[in-house]
Amino acid sequence: TTRSDGGRGYPYQTLVYFWDADKSQCIGKFTEEEGWLGDIALSPDGQLLALALSYVSADEGNQVRVWDINTRQKICEFPGRWAEFSPVDNLLATANLASSEIELWDAEECFIVQSLDEDISPISLAFSPDGQLLASGRQSVQIWDINSGELVRELTGLPNDVQKLAFSPDGRYLLSVTKGVTVDQGDVITLWEIIP
Repeated sequence: TTRSDGGRGYPYQTLVYFWDADKSQCIGKFTEEEGWLGDIALSPDGQLLALALSYVSADEGNQVRVWDINTRQKICEFPGRWAEFSPVDNLLATANLASSEIELWDAEECFIVQSLDEDISPISLAFSPDGQLLASGRQSVQIWDINSGELVRELTGLPNDVQKLAFSPDGRYLLSVTKGVTVDQGDVITLWEIIP
């Protein structure tokens, strides 16, 4: 679990706690970070923890920090917003707001594997279950081929910015969640067929 606080003249701060789920007990504080937590992700093998932080400082702004859970050591940090691990390896997708690109990082070795060069500044990311496709969303939804780095499809006609994306377990469908046009409309959930 996490807790972020600060603002109104106080620095932003995020605390991360680990729990024993079987005993419903808090094991203790894992780390204390400067900044406001925007996103959190675990690698598929459960060894790495990625924290996407905003308001880190006046100079740094948005940062992604990757931790080795076993050693409790920070192994990587780089500019970025949002954090989404591939379900098949330690490939970490994040949005670099300075360059408006999606960056794919080797989270264990801390280097960029690939940049998906599109001026979209996504606010949501999701990998397909096989790790071959990445969906990114803002005013529309883009589907990327991870191997080639190519944009293979764009889904448009949404009423607002995409807040959340999720693939079905078979990878055939993609769910997008957007805010409604009016306050009383609520969220709009759209189901897209990705693989006919």
